[in-house]
Amino acid sequence: PGRSDLLKQRAAAYELSGQLELAREDADALVKAYPNDASALNQACWLRAKLGRDLETARAECSLAVQLSGGDWRYVNSRGLVGLQQHRF
Repeated sequence: PGRSDLLKQRAAAYELSGQLELAREDADALVKAYPNDASALNQACWLRAKLGRDLETARAECSLAVQLSGGDWRYVNSRGLVGLQQHRF
């Protein structure tokens, strides 16, 4: 597997083990290396939303992921979690 796959898998493993900050760091590294990868953007968005931090950045990441993917429902779902965290109903 390539570097992006390994970082995605490690971020997912960190998330499952409750190490959200480490997961976010890997997701941020992915977005930096692959700024137009909808999956990486979504992962970073989701983790920021779960952490409840940097929510405007999270919204922008999710919105770009939705745009790049042609409206993938998973990315719309992540953006919804950001909105919930922002109390934007």
